[in-house]
Formats: sequence, C-alpha cells, structure tokens
Amino acid sequence: MRRGVVHGVVLTAICALLAFGAPASAQARQQSAAPAPYCGISWGSLDKSVGSRIGDQIPIASVRTGRHACFDRVVIDLRGRQPLAVANYVYGSPNTLQVFVWGWWGFDVPVGASPPVSLVRGLTSISSISAKSPSTYGQEVFITTRGHLPFREFTLPGPDGGSRLVIDIAHRW
Repeated sequence: MRRGVVHGVVLTAICALLAFGAPASAQARQQSAAPAPYCGISWGSLDKSVGSRIGDQIPIASVRTGRHACFDRVVIDLRGRQPLAVANYVYGSPNTLQVFVWGWWGFDVPVGASPPVSLVRGLTSISSISAKSPSTYGQEVFITTRGHLPFREFTLPGPDGGSRLVIDIAHRW
C-alpha cells in the first residue's frame, strides 16, 4: 500500500510540474524572442535648432564620430561660444541631414570633398560627411544617413572656452 501512495504522490507532482511549469517556460521563451524596445529613443526627424545667433567667426577645432549602442554621433568641436545650429533633412533628399551653423567658420575638410573614410568607417547610420563653401551667414555641413532616421542635436561646453555641437543619429526607428 505504501508503494502505491508514493507512486501516486510522485505522479501527482510530475503532472503538476507539467501542467504549471510548461506554460511558464513557453511564456519565457516567447518573451525572450520578442524584440526589445529600441533604446527608448523618441527624438523624431523634424527640424531642430540649438544655441543663439552670433556674428562671430567660429573656427572648427576638430570633427569626430563615434558609434554607440543605439546611435551614431558626430561631434564638431568649435573654438568659440555656442552658435545657432539648425538641423533638418533636405527636401527631395530624405537621407541627407543638413546642419547649418550661423557665423562663418573654417572646416578642416576641403569643400566638396569627403572626410577621410576612417571618419565614417564602422558607423551604422552615417555613410558620409561633407561641407559646402561658407557663405556670409554661415556654413553648411551635410551628413548622409542610411535612411530618414531620428536625430537630436545639442551643445556642450568645450575646452578653452569653446563649445561642442553634437548630432546623434539613431540606428533605426
């Protein structure tokens, strides 16, 4: 009789594990297969601007790029205070992000030329960066992206009284 009770308890335990344990593990498999939300990015792709309009000459100290987990970053180090910078996708060329900076400044990349390939190598969202001849009012920098992607721009204080214009472009929506 004892053997029958032990077998009955073991059988009941196995049935309980199968009944309650299997759906939990199936649910865990479904959750792990679902894509995670994309980094919480909510920037959008509409026009953006930062800073204030100044008439000073603002030379560039350097331009650099970096790849982060969720976005690519372009940093333009300026030798001067924060200028007005407006960024928007170019009408008719949806993969070109135009950054217009008020105040004349020199750009290290020759006009009409692309920067060294190493500047954009390994980036997910950016395929090229170029500059247009400076005008009386400012300078245009064009960042060609691999799609019409969300972006943000902001400034940070730089070394020696300078500033940094930062443009982040998401890897995807």
